[in-house]
Order: sequence, then structure tokens, then C-alpha cells
Amino acid sequence: MWTPYWLALLAGVYGRLGQAQEGLGATAEALTEADRTGERFWEAELQRLKGRLLLQADPLNRPEAEACFHRAIEIARAQKARSWKLRAATGLARLWQGQGRPDTPASCSARSTAGSRRASIPPI
Repeated sequence: MWTPYWLALLAGVYGRLGQAQEGLGATAEALTEADRTGERFWEAELQRLKGRLLLQADPLNRPEAEACFHRAIEIARAQKARSWKLRAATGLARLWQGQGRPDTPASCSARSTAGSRRASIPPI
């Protein structure tokens, strides 16, 4: 039941160790398991992780990573999961900042969470 969660943690560890390909394998397995079981709680975070790992594996993966961040934002929005949405928007903002784009999706997400309690969420 918790397989996508554990695989998300594993993917994050692989990313921290600089083993992006292994992390991508873990995210792929987690997303497959989520599809199989219908367990969607971690889906937004898995998409965000996939985007980050794609960039870590090869900076030329920007279009695919950007699509992952957008999917993560949409999934989080549909689930009303503000923290996942903010994390995905921050990843997208970092990608855009690296490209020199003035757009800031994080500011849009921050407006949507205005007035809510903000917790410090460490990056994975």
C-alpha cells in the first residue's frame, strides 16, 4: 500500500547521492505502482522528483522536466495539496531561473497559499 511513498524516498536518496538514473528508475516504478493500485497521494511529489532527477541526469532534459513540474502542479492543484503544489512550482521556478526566464510560478503558488500557515519544507 505504501510502495509509492517508499519509492519516492528512495528516489530522493538516489538524487542526493548523485545517482539520477537509479532515482528515475525508482520514480518510474512508483508511478507504475500508483497506476496499478490507484494510490495517488504521492503522485504530485513523484512527478516533481522525476523532473528534478531528469535535470540532474542531463540538463538537456529541460522540456521533459518542465512537463513533469507542470503535471505535478496540476495534480497537486486537483488534490488541493498546497505543499506539493508549492514544491513543484519552486522546482519550475528554479528551472526557469536557470534559463533566464522572468516568469516565476512560485509567486503564483505563493499567492494561492497566502494566509495559510507556512512550514519549512526541506528540498528532496
